[in-house]
Amino acid sequence: MKKYITAVISIAIIACINTGCNEGKKNDTSSVTTTMHTTTFEGIEGSCTNGGVKIEVLVDDKVDDAQTQYICNGNNGIDGNNGQNGENGKDGQNGENGTNASIQTTTFTDEQGGCTNGGVKVEVLIDAVVQENQTRYICNGDNGINGQDGQNGQDGQNGQDGQNGQDGQDGHNALVVTSDEVGDNCALDGIRVDVGLDANDNGTLDADEIRSSSYICNGSNGENGENGTNGTNVSVDSESFEGEQNGCTNGGIKLTIHNEGQADQTQYICNGVDGKDGANGTNTSMQTTPFTGVAGECTNGGVRIDILKDGEIQLEQTQYVCNGVNGQDGQDGQDGQDGQDGKVASIQTMSFAGEQNGCMNGGIQIDVLLDGVVQPSQTKFICNGTDGKDGQDGADGQDGNNGADGISTLVTTVPFTGKQENCDNGGIRIDVGADSNRNSTLDESEVISARYVCNGQN
Repeated sequence: MKKYITAVISIAIIACINTGCNEGKKNDTSSVTTTMHTTTFEGIEGSCTNGGVKIEVLVDDKVDDAQTQYICNGNNGIDGNNGQNGENGKDGQNGENGTNASIQTTTFTDEQGGCTNGGVKVEVLIDAVVQENQTRYICNGDNGINGQDGQNGQDGQNGQDGQNGQDGQDGHNALVVTSDEVGDNCALDGIRVDVGLDANDNGTLDADEIRSSSYICNGSNGENGENGTNGTNVSVDSESFEGEQNGCTNGGIKLTIHNEGQADQTQYICNGVDGKDGANGTNTSMQTTPFTGVAGECTNGGVRIDILKDGEIQLEQTQYVCNGVNGQDGQDGQDGQDGQDGKVASIQTMSFAGEQNGCMNGGIQIDVLLDGVVQPSQTKFICNGTDGKDGQDGADGQDGNNGADGISTLVTTVPFTGKQENCDNGGIRIDVGADSNRNSTLDESEVISARYVCNGQN
């Protein structure tokens, strides 16, 4: 009778006080309780075929399947030696050998056995001797007329479209910035236009992101005119007036000219009639439009720069600033420092032979380790069973019966005409069987298999 032992071993591990159990968690003062549970079982489980002990590690009462181990029972004891075999019975007299029948076929192309167009020669052999009286010839028929060509097969269906490629990464925006800092590039000041890609995506065109700079300079002053000839000292008094006066109907200015040595002169400058409103001047402006995809000579998006006069885009002055190719990914940052490890419970097993720790026939030692250190107080031993007793000697066997005479194998050939089985134009049926009634004739009930060799078509 087998005995089964169920043991529960509890290991309390307080490993997480002010140190942290898992990487990346700090100041976690909760405790983790690890226990070991052993269960004896019969039959097949894990890698055991003869029962054993299942050892499970529980963390906070939850089984950690990765640490489950099986300690298998030892094999049953060796069976005792078998008893001596009894003497063999005398051999019976040998039966007469039956005849072996076989068929051999030979293909020929010349005129032979009444065949004018070649054929197959079928010979029956009994004990490897050709039986000439049973030789048969199967003639090839005349070549038939070639059949008509078959119709062309239908075209196969088109294959399915391939899957769409993955979307490319978003490109950086192109930026255009204007400023008054022209330096020595303009003699009379002007405007500096900087163009580039916003590589760090901060919405500002930084100095290291500028791809190109252009300058729009102010025009230079015109040359001074020639000096006039010296005139006499003249002074002019002016007096504005309104209404009608001295031919002026819409007011004007009265000028009194005082010239040295001459009488004063009076002139009137009349206000003219209000002229018609002049045409409005054109307003020039610039607009920038970010875009994605293909435009202009850009294949990866960019910025379109348009010049507008009175709100209308001047297409001949439109320019494109293209995004660059996506940059390579930056290198991964350095790994953070590992958190302090919590205590790890594990189990190790070791087989031993001989007498040890109460086991008379060897067994298995089970050690519990905390952070790789064996805990001697929790070491357990599982002992192998003792070998079984030798079995009793077997009884002597009875004498064997005399062997029966062998049965001959027969082969017969039967010519036939007309349609039979797969032959449309006659041929030969070859019957094979065992002469069960030993009358040297292959009776219909003794036929085991039949084969047909067909005549060729005429």
